[in-house]
Amino acid sequence: MTYRKDYSMDAVGENIRRVRRDRGISVEQLREHLRLESTQSIYRWERGETMPQADTLIALCVFLNINPLTIFTEQINPPSRSYARMKQTFDNNDRNVA
Repeated sequence: MTYRKDYSMDAVGENIRRVRRDRGISVEQLREHLRLESTQSIYRWERGETMPQADTLIALCVFLNINPLTIFTEQINPPSRSYARMKQTFDNNDRNVA
């Protein structure tokens, strides 16, 4: 039997922190965009204590312009045009809801 891969919460946290900092996004800006009550969840992700819920992970990756699958690896690929378009669509939908 083949088992699913285990992902390192530390690696995921490091990737989230690295990409967020590379993009010049503060924890507070990320919290606001994701509509989280506090920054504590983000700090827990970055410390490798917890992982974002699936819907939050998708929104996080769209906002950071990264492939959701690559956040689980040690190597983050540069953002692609398709993710830039997906982020733009997400942002446009977000404006329509508000």
